[in-house]
Amino acid sequence: MGDPRRPAGASSGRISLVIAFGTAFVLLAWMGGAAFVVPPLIRSAYRAESWPFLNDLISGRATHPVEAYLAAWRSVAMRTAALVLVCGAAAFVAARPEVHALLRPTLPERALPIGNWRRLGVYGLIAAVVVGSLACIALDTEAWPLSQYPMYSDMRQEEFHQTRVFGVTEFGEVDLSAAQYWRPYGRVHLGLAVERWQADADRLEAALSGALSLYESRRLLGRHDGPAVRSLRFYRLEWRLQPWVENVDRPDQKELILEFPRESRRAPGE
Repeated sequence: MGDPRRPAGASSGRISLVIAFGTAFVLLAWMGGAAFVVPPLIRSAYRAESWPFLNDLISGRATHPVEAYLAAWRSVAMRTAALVLVCGAAAFVAARPEVHALLRPTLPERALPIGNWRRLGVYGLIAAVVVGSLACIALDTEAWPLSQYPMYSDMRQEEFHQTRVFGVTEFGEVDLSAAQYWRPYGRVHLGLAVERWQADADRLEAALSGALSLYESRRLLGRHDGPAVRSLRFYRLEWRLQPWVENVDRPDQKELILEFPRESRRAPGE
């Protein structure tokens, strides 16, 4: 039995303070380790002078300087610190008695009390999600359903490449990368088919034949304003990224991957 003289929000208030101090301690310990402990380990592993399992984690010594690994670690450390701060702030707010007072009227009058084992199960599930997410972010790996969300966490490279489709007309090549030409599909699907099915000639031919038929049927129906094409050419385009992507229309390299149909003759002057 609880002490009847104890204010109703006293316990929640103490819990919120424990969460606040605990979050601050974890955050300070993490940032201290990230700044003073891990960088020397990275430098040592880069020189292959650390433990073997750490040395094996750095496999790009010939192409990446040690500063690249340090920058990657700083990014991971900052993201993890931000996640700890957000989780701690959310737990602090959830534990405040004011929040409990706002939520209490919305509960059913005859709600069954939550047993200790059920409460521990809920807390354990929350802890597993939080700790698992932190581990995925720190290790830069994905363990479904937890993830480090690589779409938003990958380091931007200085070079970018893309497979793009062009149409061959009687006047030359025309860029057919606009989405209107390939609906309900997209040029991305064509590029992926070319990249993945190079070794499967029959499957690739069927896919490209269907794509060419789709383009022509939509053109005849007036669904797009593209020209009549005799064949499709797929190029691998490469850019060295510039500020504000000023060279988006001027790739540094343009390499022909394949042309379909292969037996089509080239346009005059090509």
